[in-house]
Amino acid sequence: IDNEVKEVLHNNYELTPIVASTILKHSKTPTDRIVLQCVQLLQRITYNCRILYPNSMIDDLLTFLMTHIQGTENQLTLPCLGLMANLCKNNVSIQAHIKSMDSIKSVYKALIQYLSHRNLTMIVFALSVITSLCLNEDLGNKLFQAKNVNQTFQLLFNILIQGEDLTTIQYVADLFVFLLKSPKIQQSMLVFEDLSGGIQEVLKLLTRNSEPESICKTFELLLAFCKSSGIRCTVCHTLMSSPLVQNCESVPQHPMQLPGITQPFYAVLHWTRQTHATHDKAPLLALDFLKEIYEEMLDSGLTSQLSPRIDLVLPTLSEKLHPPTESDDKTIKHQCVKSVKIIDIIQDILLLLSDIQIILCDLHQPMTIHIVYMSDQKATSRTGYM
Repeated sequence: IDNEVKEVLHNNYELTPIVASTILKHSKTPTDRIVLQCVQLLQRITYNCRILYPNSMIDDLLTFLMTHIQGTENQLTLPCLGLMANLCKNNVSIQAHIKSMDSIKSVYKALIQYLSHRNLTMIVFALSVITSLCLNEDLGNKLFQAKNVNQTFQLLFNILIQGEDLTTIQYVADLFVFLLKSPKIQQSMLVFEDLSGGIQEVLKLLTRNSEPESICKTFELLLAFCKSSGIRCTVCHTLMSSPLVQNCESVPQHPMQLPGITQPFYAVLHWTRQTHATHDKAPLLALDFLKEIYEEMLDSGLTSQLSPRIDLVLPTLSEKLHPPTESDDKTIKHQCVKSVKIIDIIQDILLLLSDIQIILCDLHQPMTIHIVYMSDQKATSRTGYM
């Protein structure tokens, strides 16, 4: 369910209290099919949506959720955990109310037990609730203290990589993004033993999935890594250092078309080329990520080690620099935003050219770009087309 639909459901139809009251009305017979359907519906419509609180209906709903989280596992357990994760996320008032309840210790105990569950989504939901409630308290400190932090990060990477459904990918990516806002977590991530390997697997998700919603979550996570101090360099080097990316002669005839992409770098370029009709967010997130990569190459001087592959990037971006041809306001706005992002990236590329000589020729033919990399030992020439 997209955000606009959720807003209509919440604001115009007040669906949340209606569904919550239905759950509470049938709470004495939780095995009724309607209870499961209502909890599942609430989980979907409250994802990434802040709920107004205090609210007596929400108080009763939280009591219902906590009862089932502590109870014997059944078909309600998973959606109850997911709904609890949604309600707790970024909502200090709800978090404070939950922590003031008499049964909170029993809830923590149940949540910890779910961390060893065979269902990956169950683990993510439980860890999301724990993180929201007590990241900076004793329980949170234990999860991310020195002797446990590698195990916790590896768990998250494994779930992200092995998750087969969109829900799991969404929640684990959101959890990663939330955690990376903490300077303490960022420092722990920097010393994570297999950071490069984990980032490499996340990048590979771009080549294994063509679902725009999943791709968006992957880009959001990669951007969170890039915004974290000291991690962007690892992301950049991991993306660009592949021999197949660095060797121009090994590039397939259509390297930016799905299916068949095997290199994350080509997958990034593929998504930058998509239109508003394909997906409104994915192309813009891909451009944001590409900008982070080129800014890192500038800041770290990586062009002395890695080719920025301007011969591929410039033609790919320049073909999308054109005035909007549609009359729809949303499409026009999307194209304008996209054009601004492309221009920003091209500006970064121009800065990269301080040690690269570009010769443009055949102005009346398809424009040929000769890129000559100058070094003390030799100069290599690469050609691309715009």
